[in-house]
Amino acid sequence: MAKKNKKNTKINQKIRKYFDDDPFDVGVARVSSHTLSEMFNTLGIYDIDQSKDMLVKLSRMLWSEGNGDFRSDILNFFANEGKVYKSTTPKEPNLDRDDKIEALIGELNVTQEEAVLLHEAFSDVRSKKITIEKMESKLRHIRYNLKKERVEKKVDAFFDIDDSLEFNASLHYILYGQSFHKILTLNTKVYEYEYLQECDEAQLVEEILEEKERVTLKKQKEIDSFIKNLKEPHPYLSQKEIVGALRATPPKTKVSYPLLKEGILSSIIAGELGDVEIELHDEELLVRMKESLKLPYAEISQEYILELHVELNSLLEDIWGANELDFSEAVNESKREHEEQFLADLQALVEECGSYAELLHLSKEALHDKVYTVLLELLPSSLDISPKIVRKSVRRFVHNIHDEILKKQRY
Repeated sequence: MAKKNKKNTKINQKIRKYFDDDPFDVGVARVSSHTLSEMFNTLGIYDIDQSKDMLVKLSRMLWSEGNGDFRSDILNFFANEGKVYKSTTPKEPNLDRDDKIEALIGELNVTQEEAVLLHEAFSDVRSKKITIEKMESKLRHIRYNLKKERVEKKVDAFFDIDDSLEFNASLHYILYGQSFHKILTLNTKVYEYEYLQECDEAQLVEEILEEKERVTLKKQKEIDSFIKNLKEPHPYLSQKEIVGALRATPPKTKVSYPLLKEGILSSIIAGELGDVEIELHDEELLVRMKESLKLPYAEISQEYILELHVELNSLLEDIWGANELDFSEAVNESKREHEEQFLADLQALVEECGSYAELLHLSKEALHDKVYTVLLELLPSSLDISPKIVRKSVRRFVHNIHDEILKKQRY
């Protein structure tokens, strides 16, 4: 496909020679009906409407189909004819790209820095596609970005992707007889594109500085309130753990509450769920715990690892707020989904294996027992019956009942 596209691209470029540098779809309209009729005869296409409009339309359709052979034959036809179909549209002066950029910049009132940026912006654009309108549009965008950069330096902050300003603020913590400052990353309100573009720069800087003060004061009040409302004694955290967590919290996180170390979270959750393994991510906590399922038509259970996805922000809110932690609903829901899927997959596997053992007239208990013999070896601490496990299980099941089937067939 890549070679075909490359071939078509070369043909598209070569055909321009015969249409005064216009593409085929444009230039073919200047070809006479007689010549187009000859072209179709050369291509072996005869029974068509000979009107000029229809011949042009069919020529464009044939060209756009992307058939490399047709395009190549059309190119050869015009190459053999050797005629150039001149355009009636006035052509732009054939300026070198840099000369054209320079000429258009000369029509604009720009600084040296803006001129350099305009050159960079159009350095890879074809000369004929560079217009004064496009350059004016690009200049507005350049001036907008330069204005934002100047504002960022003056207010010591950075615009994020939503045009909210991100900045670092020093916040004061006083608790348990200790006093310390932490640098946290805060955000101002979002500023609209039109407002940033049109607002006077000095006024904008003044407004942003006031907004930074407002956001910092608001965050300080939230911290003071948070510390004031901490339970004493706290049901999950010691004073040392609380101070340590507040001191260690990164400046910027994806949660609204102070982060806790993985070891502390593991200890808290183990107190509610027993022996667990946890894996801490930016916005969720993955909890792994041992569970078991009694298998149908058998007196055996299959142990497996249940994975529980816990939203980190909600968990931290409950822990810091000293709320009762209840994972029972989440655990039961996850168990139900996991086990229902397993039982459905198991039923399908049993039915497939049973189709190979019809001659044996096995009871449900006996059939399940033979399936478990081959299946459970492939499921260490898991309920995930993958397609690969299904294929292996069926293959081993058929191998195991082979002798019994032969015996039934003989008698």
